[in-house]
Amino acid sequence: MRAPCNGRCRGAKFGLPDVAGDVKWLTRIADLWPDVKDKPNVTTLSHHHYWGGPPSNPQANIQRLMLPDEVATMQGGVAREAAQRMKTAYRMTEGNTVFRGGKPGLSDAFASALWSADYLFQLMSMGYSGVNLHGGSGHAQAVSVGGSFVGEAEMKDPNEPHPKPFYTPIANQGTLAGSGVDGKLNDKYLLEPVGYGMKFASRFLGATLLEVDFDSGPVNAFAYAARKPDGKRIVAIINKDDTRTVTIKLPRAEVLEVLTAPSLDAKQAQLLDGPEAAVRMAKTARSVAVAKHTAVLVALSAS
Repeated sequence: MRAPCNGRCRGAKFGLPDVAGDVKWLTRIADLWPDVKDKPNVTTLSHHHYWGGPPSNPQANIQRLMLPDEVATMQGGVAREAAQRMKTAYRMTEGNTVFRGGKPGLSDAFASALWSADYLFQLMSMGYSGVNLHGGSGHAQAVSVGGSFVGEAEMKDPNEPHPKPFYTPIANQGTLAGSGVDGKLNDKYLLEPVGYGMKFASRFLGATLLEVDFDSGPVNAFAYAARKPDGKRIVAIINKDDTRTVTIKLPRAEVLEVLTAPSLDAKQAQLLDGPEAAVRMAKTARSVAVAKHTAVLVALSAS
């Protein structure tokens, strides 16, 4: 048994305020913090971010999901400023494409893989210490949002099998068939598109971000670079454009991974590595061509 704290647990660390939407609370807390007596050991400021609001929002669509997230940029600036004043870290503790379980055709589509990869890189570049994307078992999440997923009303066929919730990074196979929340749980799990994007971005784990001078021209593409602990430099290029290829001059680059799918609205993703990744790429000795709706991870030669 654990000994009771009696209100004085030495060494306990706390995060706050975990706001759902209004990040200005972080600024208010930072304003009041100097006058707080007997301060608890707050190590992290935290907040949530759901990109598109509720599933019924008509503006929550694939085309807009592929655009830069200006709200996330604003939130990052507020969080960073408040955390610097309080000398804490800052973390995004809950979020995803849209709240209350996600939206069919958006949260469970390949577009969400490119979104999640780019979003995680965006938070890295703004100094966040970590990120949690919402998910979990269908039954647990349905209970948390009132018993059913709002997005199911958006489906053409409510009996169509789908991941529950729509936006979960990892879906339990037992909750995939039929509608409602009565599917039996078992030990078989499937990585959903948003999870593939998270896995792609995780390749920067432990690396130090580097400045990038990247001009994609008219193509809707973004690039991030980092140096791994072993000194290897890696570059991630995310092409969110649905019609155009972006070509980058990268002499002697080795293709490590390719995140791709037949279309932005495809329900599955592919994360290729090794020879499969190299075969998929249109690469020359001097450049790498990243096809439409595709993300690529490359390593640069030491020279």
